Amino acid sequence: MLDVILIGATALDIIAKVDRFPESDEIVLAREVIRLPGGSISNIAVGLARLGLKVGFIGKVGNDDDGTFLIESLKKEKVDTSRVVISEGCTASTFIAVNKEGKRIIFALGGKALLEKPEEIPVDYLQNARCIVIGETLPQVAKNISVYLKKHKQKQTVFYIPGGLMASRGLEYSKDIITNTHTVILNRKEIQQLVKNTSIEKGINILLDMGVMNVVLTLGKDGAIIYTKDKKIKVPAFKVDAVDTTGAGDAFSAGLIYSFIHKYPLEKALIFASACAALSTTKIGAREGLPTLEEIRDFLASRSITPNSM
Repeated sequence: MLDVILIGATALDIIAKVDRFPESDEIVLAREVIRLPGGSISNIAVGLARLGLKVGFIGKVGNDDDGTFLIESLKKEKVDTSRVVISEGCTASTFIAVNKEGKRIIFALGGKALLEKPEEIPVDYLQNARCIVIGETLPQVAKNISVYLKKHKQKQTVFYIPGGLMASRGLEYSKDIITNTHTVILNRKEIQQLVKNTSIEKGINILLDMGVMNVVLTLGKDGAIIYTKDKKIKVPAFKVDAVDTTGAGDAFSAGLIYSFIHKYPLEKALIFASACAALSTTKIGAREGLPTLEEIRDFLASRSITPNSM
């Protein structure tokens, strides 16, 4: 039995460290270029595995060296990759420029990453987890997932983390998944993309009215907020010397999912997730800084926060 199964994308991250971002028609020399495994949902899978959970990942790679590299990188983190689809073509990659302040610019370079056919979702495999996390999905695949969720809604906790690419397609695109989701995790831009032509607060209320129990809004350096039907809880972000914010949102999501699985109170869950996010920014790369449970406990203790059962 797995604790979590995640459905989404994995990709190769090509990261360029620069002193500053270029202006239009300007060239800036990269101080260093590195290649690291990435992809938001697979990063979250690694984050959960490092926190000690049993994790499975469903996604797609190309039949090239990059695809092999990504699968092996997940296996090394003890993530089950037995349901990853290997397809003809090149593996997806992203180009990420990171400046001295840790801010980033990201370009998706295309390639194989998303499941394309309904039959690529192993429904029997999904039943082997306490929790399901849904990330980037195409319409024809999302429909099959939605049918599955309706049949098993009371048996598993479902998280939806659409990211910018899926959120930008609007509410109609994701409504079947959202209506069967326990918790949705978004940043400010993504909620505005998902629920168009309204304020952030109204957009969140729309999601809650659709049956979502928790809407979590990440605010970067301003912290995070969790909304339910009857309450709103905000926690500030931890201050650290950030060198790369690329994986902060993924680390936060991993921390939050871990907290929910362990039934932490909402405020405690946000604090734990925020600590994961803060620690992740202290190293270059989306996965390099994903913390272990021991590192989180030490981090919280150093800030006079008693970890208790964390």
